[in-house]
Amino acid sequence: MRKPDNPETYARKVLVNRHRSLLRRALVEARYRYRDRPTEGSSDEHREDAIMLWAATRRLPPRQQAVLVLRYYEDLSEAEITRVLGIPAGTVKTLARRGLARLRRSLETTSQGQPVSSKERP
Repeated sequence: MRKPDNPETYARKVLVNRHRSLLRRALVEARYRYRDRPTEGSSDEHREDAIMLWAATRRLPPRQQAVLVLRYYEDLSEAEITRVLGIPAGTVKTLARRGLARLRRSLETTSQGQPVSSKERP
C-alpha cells in the first residue's frame, strides 16, 4: 500500500469522497424506500420533490455539490466547510451562491415539464 505524500490533502480527499458516496447512497435508498412503501404523514408530492432535488444536486459540478451538501444537508458553517474542503471562505460563498442559482434554474426547468438531461448543465 502506498503512503500518501501529504496527509492533510489525503484526509480531505477521503472525507469529500466519502461524503459524495453517502450522498449517492442516500439518493438510491430514498428512491427505493419511497417507491416500495409510503411513509405516514408525508405526501407523494413531498417525496417526489426530495428526489428531484437530489437528482438536480447530482448534476452540479463536484465542488458546488460538496459545498451545498455540507452547508444545507450536513448543516456545517462556512468556516467548517472551509476547513473540511481546504478552500478559502470566499470560494465557499461563491460556490454556494452559484450552486443554488443552478439548482433553482434546473428545478424551474424541470417543474415546467421540460426534463433536464444529466449531460446538460443548467
